Amino acid sequence: MKSCKCLMGVMLSAVLLFGTAFAANTLLKVNDELNGYALKGYISSVEQSLNSTRSIGPAADENNNRGCTDCEFDFTNYGSECCDSAWDEFGIDCMTLEANYNWDCSGCLCPGDGEAVCGDGFCSGDETYETCPDDCNAPGECDAGQILDCDGSDECWPESWIGDGFADCQDQAYGADLTCYDCDGGDCPDSDPGCGGTAECGDGYCNGDETEASCPEDCASSGSCDDCEFDFTPYGSECCDTAWDEFGINCADLEANYSWDCSGCNCPGDGDPVCGDGSCNGDETYETCPEDCNAPGECDAGYVSDCVDDDCCPESWIGDGFADCEDQAYGCDLTCYDNDGGD
Repeated sequence: MKSCKCLMGVMLSAVLLFGTAFAANTLLKVNDELNGYALKGYISSVEQSLNSTRSIGPAADENNNRGCTDCEFDFTNYGSECCDSAWDEFGIDCMTLEANYNWDCSGCLCPGDGEAVCGDGFCSGDETYETCPDDCNAPGECDAGQILDCDGSDECWPESWIGDGFADCQDQAYGADLTCYDCDGGDCPDSDPGCGGTAECGDGYCNGDETEASCPEDCASSGSCDDCEFDFTPYGSECCDTAWDEFGINCADLEANYSWDCSGCNCPGDGDPVCGDGSCNGDETYETCPEDCNAPGECDAGYVSDCVDDDCCPESWIGDGFADCEDQAYGCDLTCYDNDGGD
């Protein structure tokens, strides 16, 4: 199974690092731990709508329930090893995982996508408190570790989403409105209507009654991503095509190494490499194109050398909660840096 790794960019980290043949951008792996039985994933949408990955719980150590051999993708770092085990452990079916959490359940058996069964301990399908109180909470009640949505819908969300860096504002970009909890712990701007403010065009948030027509400064896309199906704005670039323009990472690398989906994109960086364009890609090396590529053992600021080869890896990966060990599960061996900072 392929592991999902996210590219966290300048929008959230405010750090801009120019990369190398290995990364060429600001790459941070996301390991936010969310408690409780969440009803959405690590990221379901941002601002208008997007398709990224948000976790359903703390990173799983290992799965002892349903096997995941049929599933193509590994979501261990997002709370459960795969979609099938997520059903066993959290009661979230494949349909919900793909629609609301943006997991990819390709190949999975999806045992929870059949008809809902009252009494199985999972409030799923069309079950409600009225039709199945055995499985579903009464309106206004949530399980431990969860809180009510501020919109009065009686939906429950992980309490850990408050102040987690994701703006759960009145527009409910991620499905939840948590503005009644101190403006989502400060994640939402004071101008958000849910925080008692008024939408302000130009504040960087497309909220309230703002639209692309009324406030293009906040709501308009770059136009460079019109052909791409998915938006990865919170991971450093709006789409795969802009990731090439801004960081020099082509679609092939984004899909193979970072689990981005470049469907529909033009992928301008996937053609033959051009020496001198500032991006060390394709078959370019320092020997063949020193204008674009670093000398062996050299890395740009903010990067460190891999412990076994000349790859350059983000320095922020040391001690980030992801085990960059000798097996190079994420493409890097950082064991020579105090055992990857203890990871």
